[in-house]
Amino acid sequence: MIIISRATVSCASSQTGRWRELRMFSLSFLSWMTQKNPRINPGRSATEASSVSACRHLSQTQDSSSAMPDQSSSSSCIPHYTPPCSVHPIPASHTPQPEPEGVPYKTVRHHSGEYRADDILHKISLRKCHIAPEVYEQLTDYQKNIYNTHLKAVEERKLHYRDPKTGYVVMTVSNLLHLGECCGNGCRHCPYGHRNANDKVKGLTKWNGAFYS
Repeated sequence: MIIISRATVSCASSQTGRWRELRMFSLSFLSWMTQKNPRINPGRSATEASSVSACRHLSQTQDSSSAMPDQSSSSSCIPHYTPPCSVHPIPASHTPQPEPEGVPYKTVRHHSGEYRADDILHKISLRKCHIAPEVYEQLTDYQKNIYNTHLKAVEERKLHYRDPKTGYVVMTVSNLLHLGECCGNGCRHCPYGHRNANDKVKGLTKWNGAFYS
């Protein structure tokens, strides 16, 4: 039978408490030193190393991307509208293309006081003046003179021009587009294909590839 005295138990418990206090002090001291010197903490050192490596990789990626040519600034082939000139008409269809009625084209007041076609109406009117070169060559001299006189008026955004032979005032295609519908009078530059003209009026004129004559 083993008999343990109270003094022995008291001594053992006293030593165990001291070891516990010493261990707690050591852990506290190690934690304090780790905060003062990060190199003592291997986990934090590894984290910092990985962060530095990531930063270097990002820097190299940015440098390589900046060295690559900018594809967004490369020029693309975008067709631009070129207005026809009086000498060389731009090729187009031989048959007239009737425009839809009711389009609200607008005019603006010119510094001379008269109204003229705005930008949109001006571009549409120039497009309606396009004819094929072979069609232009088949026109008579008088018809060519009419075509060029009308084309010059359209280029200047005018709504009327004078016939080079008779002197009569003729409405340009810009003016007829601005009206928004066929008036039925068999106009020379009607963009609506004489849609509202009766058979008698339609029989008085014929499409020559550039206008009704």
